[in-house]
Amino acid sequence: MVSEVPDVPEPLLRRAPGGQPPEEGHWIQIPVSVAPVRELALTIAGKERTPYARAEAIADYLRAHCRYSLSVPSAPRDEDPIVHFLTTGRKGACDLFAGATAVLCRALGIPTRLVTGYLLTELDDDGTYLVRERDAHAWVEIYTEPYGWIPFDPTPGNNTPAGSPSGREWQAWWSKLSPRGLTFLAEALLLGILGAVVAGARGKRRHEDASIRFRPRASDAHGETQHAYHQACRHLARRGVPRQVGQTAEEYLAVVRESGLPEEIRVSMEALTDLFEQACYAPAGSALPDAGRARVLAATIRKLPRRWKRS
Repeated sequence: MVSEVPDVPEPLLRRAPGGQPPEEGHWIQIPVSVAPVRELALTIAGKERTPYARAEAIADYLRAHCRYSLSVPSAPRDEDPIVHFLTTGRKGACDLFAGATAVLCRALGIPTRLVTGYLLTELDDDGTYLVRERDAHAWVEIYTEPYGWIPFDPTPGNNTPAGSPSGREWQAWWSKLSPRGLTFLAEALLLGILGAVVAGARGKRRHEDASIRFRPRASDAHGETQHAYHQACRHLARRGVPRQVGQTAEEYLAVVRESGLPEEIRVSMEALTDLFEQACYAPAGSALPDAGRARVLAATIRKLPRRWKRS
């Protein structure tokens, strides 16, 4: 894979006018459930004149008022997760920071799409990047004329996003990468809401001709835990409780809790989801997830008989 990354100086981006992308898509639509944030978007960035300047104001607001955290409980069932993040919870990882930025930008009429890719930090001698599952990340792209889609990362963190002209910092976040049914952040919180996800890996400008090798390791504790989780999800899907595209792990867990599954299965899935999120989202240097326990929990879930029918 060869990455192409826009390389536009920030002063030019701040002066760039808005526009509409040539490709079809609902780039400025937001659902009714997040309509309450329109006023907040105007308060944050309504005085800014260009899309990029507005996006910067939104990112600055989020960094000032919201905290990066991997240990965040689910939003109440009757409240949209993005609205909860912006108004009450104020804690989250890259999916919520990116999702909130996308919604706020769209509320201001800025064409925006949620994007997923990988934090590239491990460059081999042959000029290729080695990308692992735990390197996955979410950010947004905003559309400006004449530069097109510009990557923009609002998430606080410790690393510089490859190819982001904003120089914003990154945190590794997601899971699922190809052969084991792993996907890019297609299950991100706002996939269904925003209607457009672009998946890809970003190469730094100075290595723009480098190929990117995807080598998910099933042998480590992170990979084994994620693999156990996906096995459990596939089994539950065959028993009538599928994980839909657009559902985060927490959202899917809420479905499992309400599915009428036996208590042992529900409790096992809750514990396995905790381990899965630890495997996906824990910062570097954190304790490893208990892959052995994850395998046991997945085996328990796989005991759900075929004759079970969702009520």
